[in-house]
Amino acid sequence: MPVSTRRTVRSKPSTAPTAPNTASPSPAPSPSSLYSRLSEMNTYKITTLLLTFFAATHTVFGLILPNDFGVEGNDVFSAMQTVRFNFMGSRRTLHDFYMGFGLGVTVFLCMSATLSWILSVYPDTAGSAAWGLTKADAKEIEDGNAELGLARIVGMLKWVLFMSNLAHMVLCYVYLFIPPMVVSTVIAALLGWECFKDLTYWERKKAEMRRTEGAQGRGFD
Repeated sequence: MPVSTRRTVRSKPSTAPTAPNTASPSPAPSPSSLYSRLSEMNTYKITTLLLTFFAATHTVFGLILPNDFGVEGNDVFSAMQTVRFNFMGSRRTLHDFYMGFGLGVTVFLCMSATLSWILSVYPDTAGSAAWGLTKADAKEIEDGNAELGLARIVGMLKWVLFMSNLAHMVLCYVYLFIPPMVVSTVIAALLGWECFKDLTYWERKKAEMRRTEGAQGRGFD
């Protein structure tokens, strides 16, 4: 029987160097991308929840539920409830003033929460920078005077909401204690951030128009 002389050829392991893995890890977000993310965030929704929480806890734990002020404090609080005096034609106690001012704060917080919710659903096309627009700018930026007027109103409401809550934060630091200090500070910071975003609205809008008109081959007046 003939014997096969064919040799089995074994493949040699490749000695070619392996290309290194050049895939780099995803870069950390740049400050500009972080700013753009914060700019796109609608913080009024968060502010609405915080204001609602503030109003509820202030009313329930500060005005409705009984509190233990210590022996001397309880005596003073009891006197506030029982000692009546004439004040501008009405018989009142200091506890009446205490409840009246406290519930007034509740109304303010509820109003702020409602206004914050309204601003959260309003599209981000108007800002405080719209206050100083000329008629020519209005024709370029907005579709009409009605929309521009609404933009100005919304811009003013944002600043009114921010400034009133900023003043409330200062009062919390002067007269109250740590929990309302913290909550009022966060609320004022979020509202202030929204107003800061509005300050750059006009420049952003003009930059968008420059890019659009540049792509169309027209100059920007």
